[in-house]
Amino acid sequence: MEPTTNVNAEPEVDTICDGDQTSITLQTNSVPTHPAEFRWRHGQRNDGAVETLPVGWIDNLTVDSTITYPLDNLTDTAQLVYFEIESYTVDNPGNMHCAEEEIQ
Repeated sequence: MEPTTNVNAEPEVDTICDGDQTSITLQTNSVPTHPAEFRWRHGQRNDGAVETLPVGWIDNLTVDSTITYPLDNLTDTAQLVYFEIESYTVDNPGNMHCAEEEIQ
């Protein structure tokens, strides 16, 4: 039986300046028999306040991958942006299994 994978995303920061890039390294503490992979997407509290490209899930990231995503605040007010990261295992045909979700 495979364990449910987990996400260990570093560093966890609460402030990124306008124009800077995220630098979130992906790990898991689980030891599955199949490879662990990750997918992520971002969201924001105020639609249209932060540039939101790419749209949707970005997947097939492996252990030690880094999410580098530029942030562009389109306003003069601080904005909340979050990254939703899921880890999962991939079987031989490439199907996703044993997913766990974390919001950062």
